[in-house]
Amino acid sequence: VGCIKFLGVLVALLIADKVGRRRLLLFGTTLMVISLAGLSFGFGELLGSFTSSGPLSLQDNNDGHLIETRLVVISLLCFILGWDLSWAGLMLALISEILPQDVRGTGCGAAYALYWMLSFVTSQFFESSFAAFGIGTTFSMLCALSSCVLLWTWYNIPETANRTLEAITERVMTSSSIGVQTLNDLSVSSDKSSSQTKVQYSQVL
Repeated sequence: VGCIKFLGVLVALLIADKVGRRRLLLFGTTLMVISLAGLSFGFGELLGSFTSSGPLSLQDNNDGHLIETRLVVISLLCFILGWDLSWAGLMLALISEILPQDVRGTGCGAAYALYWMLSFVTSQFFESSFAAFGIGTTFSMLCALSSCVLLWTWYNIPETANRTLEAITERVMTSSSIGVQTLNDLSVSSDKSSSQTKVQYSQVL
C-alpha cells in the first residue's frame, strides 16, 4: 500500500503540468468510482464469509470466494492509486491556483481544515456504518458520493496547468459551468479545424 501511495503521488507530480490537473482529477476520480463499485460488489458477494460485527475476519469457507477476494484487494489498491494520482497530490495546489489572491491564504486554510475535519468524521463512523448499513451498502453509498464528486469536478474545476493566476481567476469568475465551457471550446476548435480544412481544399482546387 505504501508503494502504491508513493508511486501515485510521484507520477502525479511528474505529469501534472504535461497532462493537466483537471485530466488527472477526472481520471483519478473515475478510477475511485470504479474501485468503490468493485469493493461494493466484492464485499456484497463475500458478506456471508465475513463476520458482521467487530474486526473483519475470514471464515473457513473463503476458498469458494477466491475471485471476490481478489476483486476486493485489487479494487482497494486501485482506489488508493486513484486518490493519490488526483486529490492527494493536487488538492492544495489546485485550491491555491483557483482562489483569488486576496482570499487565497484564508481560503486554503479553510479548505485544509475542512478536509481534515471530514477525514476525522469519516474515520470515526466508517466501521460503524458497516454494522448499520452493511459492508456492500456502505461502499455503494461511497461510490454514489464519488460519482457526484466526478460530476462536480467535470462541471466546476477548470484546467490550471500552464496558465497564469489572473487567467485562471478570470475563467472561474466568468464561466458558470466549466464542463459546458469545455464542450463549447471543443466545438469551436472542431469548427475552426473544419473551416481550415475547407479553405485548404478550396485553395488546392
